[in-house]
Amino acid sequence: MNDRSIVVRFRLFNDGLGFRYEFPQQKSLNYFVIKEEHSQFGMEGNHIAFWIPGDYDTQEYDYTISRLSEIRGLMKEAITPNSSQTPFLTDRCTNRTDDENR
Repeated sequence: MNDRSIVVRFRLFNDGLGFRYEFPQQKSLNYFVIKEEHSQFGMEGNHIAFWIPGDYDTQEYDYTISRLSEIRGLMKEAITPNSSQTPFLTDRCTNRTDDENR
């Protein structure tokens, strides 16, 4: 065994559940990289899900509400532009943002 710990925190509600992994501050774990994440669970039935697309650099997408069977088909349209994903570009000549140039 090692001296590392992880907390798996579950939140249960009348109409659903959620979970997350927490890595508490600890001496034997300063920095780490999660290369892959393989969490999954099987659900019986075609339940309603509140979900966001998985992305490597943000969790800032809008939630989508759909049946489990619809998630694959809705994935592309679930990736929506939002303020955290808007590129900030400047005009090289005037040093103004794109919005100021309009």
